[in-house]
Amino acid sequence: MKRVIQTKCLHRMLCTIMILLGGVLSTFANCQTFYYAANAYASPTGGGKVYVSSQSNNNPPYQQSPSKTSGNQKTVSYGEVDLYFYAKANDNYIFDHWAKDKADGESVSKTESYTASKLQFSSPDSRNPTTFNYYAIFKAQTGLIKVKSADEVKGTVASSNPENEENDEVTLTATPDVNNGVMFLGWKKDNTGDYISTDNPLVLTANNDTKGTYYAYFSDAAEKVYIRLKNNKTGRFLSFYGDKKATAHTRDIKNGNTTYNNVKDGFKFEGSLKMISAADAQGNPSTVFLRAGHAGGTGVTNGADFSAHGIDYSKLVDANQASGKYMLTMSGESSSVRIYTTYTVTVSGKSLDLPTYLSDEGGDYAVMKTLKDLSADDQAAAEWTLYALDETTTDGAFGANTKAKFTRDGKYYTTMFTDFPYKMLDGVNAYYLVFNEEFTSITDRAVFTQVEGDIVPAEMAVVLECSNVQNDINQPVTNRLVPLLPGADGTNEIVNPGYNFMKGYISVNGSKVANDKDKMYVLSSKNNKLGFYHSTAANMTPNKAYLLAPEVTEEEKEQYAKNVTFYFGMPEESDDQSTTEIVFSSQEADVEDDPVYDLSGRIVAVGKAAESLLRQGIYIKKGKKFIVK
Repeated sequence: MKRVIQTKCLHRMLCTIMILLGGVLSTFANCQTFYYAANAYASPTGGGKVYVSSQSNNNPPYQQSPSKTSGNQKTVSYGEVDLYFYAKANDNYIFDHWAKDKADGESVSKTESYTASKLQFSSPDSRNPTTFNYYAIFKAQTGLIKVKSADEVKGTVASSNPENEENDEVTLTATPDVNNGVMFLGWKKDNTGDYISTDNPLVLTANNDTKGTYYAYFSDAAEKVYIRLKNNKTGRFLSFYGDKKATAHTRDIKNGNTTYNNVKDGFKFEGSLKMISAADAQGNPSTVFLRAGHAGGTGVTNGADFSAHGIDYSKLVDANQASGKYMLTMSGESSSVRIYTTYTVTVSGKSLDLPTYLSDEGGDYAVMKTLKDLSADDQAAAEWTLYALDETTTDGAFGANTKAKFTRDGKYYTTMFTDFPYKMLDGVNAYYLVFNEEFTSITDRAVFTQVEGDIVPAEMAVVLECSNVQNDINQPVTNRLVPLLPGADGTNEIVNPGYNFMKGYISVNGSKVANDKDKMYVLSSKNNKLGFYHSTAANMTPNKAYLLAPEVTEEEKEQYAKNVTFYFGMPEESDDQSTTEIVFSSQEADVEDDPVYDLSGRIVAVGKAAESLLRQGIYIKKGKKFIVK
């Protein structure tokens, strides 16, 4: 893959294109050379080593403070550079943060590898260049409990009390490089033996038993990792809406007193990459992207591609460009990343390859565009918060959006259908629907059977049961669902158990269900009663599931709607055999039969069909015991 062109070459070409745009030699006179210098300092001196460069480095040659670099660019108005800062703590010290301008200046990063993006410099004097100063702040570890990263490239560590004394509480935190899919594995005391804990953070009390140095271990960078992206300017999430190809993005570009109208400077994803509000993103699987490609934990992801619902990002683009140009590069930290590629800008018949950045302009869909001549506010639309989705993710996590749907037991329910397997956390349960054999009578009952274990296979339509209302992405997600890569935790061997009468659609250009609408029942609430109600809608809400009723005659439809009731049934090995009624009807089911109780006094069946589903055991009906063999 061809890397995004280096800044120095870029500005040379910018200068050249300005000559072509102006059409006169006076434009060339406006081009001049600008100079910059950068310094990386360690504070306090002796706390650690540092390194700064205009190029990223997988194995930086750390230097004693200060580390310096400099450069120049020939351009029309000002220079622009990305600077890469690296810090490594010495023994008995711990890295705390990077500060800008001075040691007690603004904190700009809590990670040892920090990228300062798009720094502008405008000094034409090589003896007095625009200077960028950054300070790596280290803290002395003088306490009984110390902490260290086993690999600073993969992740960093922090201590709440580096100077801890006897009986002090100390919290150790490990921060993996989530940009590259690195995961925290566990802690080893004094870097020997097995992991003593996988808790993160790890809370300890300082004493003779806990005294020592705790090493945080991290996984290798993952070539594939599930992520979500929230725009830092608008607070909206990127989502996959459909597979429509991208179209050209145009805007007016000024050069001095000349304005070039409708210049193609990128492309927009109308019909494919949609921007949605944080509230709508909570339980929306279309906001979950599989990111491929990594660069070994340097904070820069080269040759990446995004996919959702089996559609690759590169396949969405069709603008007569070489396909390699649509491979993405990601730079920055998880709280502020930029995602960019190259695009051929054409002005007045002349062309130039320029970086284009994934941005949220405030419209319905995301765009890729150049940032040249845009205001700082407009450039902020190209900044994203990246959430890597694993079991440690809370803020920005993907989960079940239950809103306020509930039944009499106080639990909350929603439906879900995804193209990826996922693990349920926070006490979430999943149920699928099986009928009693072949549904021979319309007065039969059916049972929602609980999915065994905590993993839901891909493309399995389920009802999710949650203990919490959750519909605000700005709050830590409690009903978390963690997407799993194919093969993870044996998911390649998990299949949908049995015949499932629940169906679902992936969100691609809307979910057309016109063929099923006459027998489609959806989870909704009417008259404060949560149930499955007949729906004639031609479209389903993306990634939601519905019940596909068995075929019935026109004469049976009314009776069917009145008499069919569904129950949540617990798995056979569960101690809790209670059931929760959930009505499948246009009105509440008309139940006249005497209920059947188990020996704990819980209702387990109502009606002959429901009784036919009882497992072996002793039950009570009309005050009398009977045995099912």
